[in-house]
Amino acid sequence: MLVSHPPQLAMMRIIARILQAIIAIGCVALIGLRLYDWFWDLPTGTLFWDVPGVVIDPSWFTIKVRLIGLVLDSLSDAISIYGLMRIFLYFQSSITGALFSLKAIQAFRAFAMCILISAILAPFTRAAVIVWMSVNAPEAEGVMSLMFGSNTLWEVFVAGVFFLITHMLVRAQKAQEEVESFL
Repeated sequence: MLVSHPPQLAMMRIIARILQAIIAIGCVALIGLRLYDWFWDLPTGTLFWDVPGVVIDPSWFTIKVRLIGLVLDSLSDAISIYGLMRIFLYFQSSITGALFSLKAIQAFRAFAMCILISAILAPFTRAAVIVWMSVNAPEAEGVMSLMFGSNTLWEVFVAGVFFLITHMLVRAQKAQEEVESFL
């Protein structure tokens, strides 16, 4: 159990609730943007402009093509959203005063793992979307593009930092258990 003065615990609860709201809004916004990209906006934006030989034509860009493209495009997003749901549980634990509980630390570790998997998977999902689109576009000859850039490396780095934070939380939990065993 977190030992704290009531005003500090109250402030932690407020901050945790704000972070939970931000996470919930961000997840809904991400889902909404993906749906907009694939269904309400005739895709001429950032997703397709760099696919050589693919011209978006409504005659071949059917609901089936859009649905499969959406699924492929959203795989890494789905993993990220699952990770954000795990960090949501971590903040819930901080609201109840169990910041260093095993459940809270496992939630944080799952968040870090999801961020890492999403970062590694993102270039492959993009490649799958490009292949899917080029196979379905009548004028395209089949295009494959796999890009690992500084953003991918940065996301992997950030995931590593979160794993280090998880390690520190485990140590803090053990220290707290030792203190409680003496009291």
